[in-house]
Amino acid sequence: MAAAIGAFAAMSFQRYVIVIGTAFGGAWTMLVGAAALMLGKGARAASAAGDLWVLYPDAANPDRLWVYVAWMVISLVGVYVQLQGGGKKSRRPKK
Repeated sequence: MAAAIGAFAAMSFQRYVIVIGTAFGGAWTMLVGAAALMLGKGARAASAAGDLWVLYPDAANPDRLWVYVAWMVISLVGVYVQLQGGGKKSRRPKK
């Protein structure tokens, strides 16, 4: 019985977990890409070299609070857009 309830709960929240995950991941990727474009040659060379830490360029720097604020704002906009815009059925007339 508990397994059935757990499976139903997991299926109910699946869409929201995917939406939140993709919104936050996409926003972070967008910020890192924008930073690489603005910082120039050094950041692009590091990303092309396969350096794993290039994904988190400011993770240990608390002086750059704006990065995390921008990440939260862009992520919340992404969550809103995905929840409001996706999954609507088309209104084509039936034949």
